[in-house]
Amino acid sequence: VQGLGSLRSQLSSLASAGVGPVWIPAAVHSTVVLVDGAISAATGLVHTRQECMPWVVREPLLVLVSNWMELHSAFMLLLWDELHFGGIFEGATVGAAPAQAGLARLGSLLERSWRLLEYDTGSSVAVLREYLSYAVEPQIGARGRTACEVVASHSAGDRRLRPAAGAGCSDDGHELLRRDTFDKWVVDHQLLGQFLREALAHQPLDPADEGPALSIADVCGGGGKHAEFLNRSGLVLATAHGPSESAPELTGGRVQAMGDSRKGT
Repeated sequence: VQGLGSLRSQLSSLASAGVGPVWIPAAVHSTVVLVDGAISAATGLVHTRQECMPWVVREPLLVLVSNWMELHSAFMLLLWDELHFGGIFEGATVGAAPAQAGLARLGSLLERSWRLLEYDTGSSVAVLREYLSYAVEPQIGARGRTACEVVASHSAGDRRLRPAAGAGCSDDGHELLRRDTFDKWVVDHQLLGQFLREALAHQPLDPADEGPALSIADVCGGGGKHAEFLNRSGLVLATAHGPSESAPELTGGRVQAMGDSRKGT
């Protein structure tokens, strides 16, 4: 966080001094190294002390990796545009010189990166404190166990409950996040097309009706990609539901938790 703050200050000073876009590649490289280094250090810590790393501690780090993937792609796009257009790229501020537009774009990405790390650090600390307060300290007092023993038992339980690969109707929200982050979802468009044909075969369609003809619930709907495709047809209203309580947050609302769905009926 401090390293990115320093880069932002340098960018502001260089922009005021009229330095051109030649500084952009170095700033991108420094930012990528800093964030990649933070993620690598956290991963090394997890491997070093696995018994002290229950999933509640790992989740903010997984979210960080997911969000960083999107930002990293934006940094690479900035370098692409600098290489391809020499600083004159699509989306540049109207009336701005190429150097000013490039530096402004870099400044926005540095700001987002700084906020990402700052938020992740703050949320990680908050989650850890809540976990210790509600899940660890009561067991220390009630059972006379040490904090390390309690956390180690939770970590061991997590490893049993969360296999390396989620399968079927898994309640592992982190598997949803992994597939979203690395684009690992498989959508069978032919199957969905046939499903639409059969579902609508005996459904009278009114040309004057602009709304969907059917409402469909995709139970154990994975990452909500099938429901998303069906909704794009405009013929049906599809919603995806899964057992993970964190699915709505981790999938941007594409998948609803089945418990929440039952509460609303």
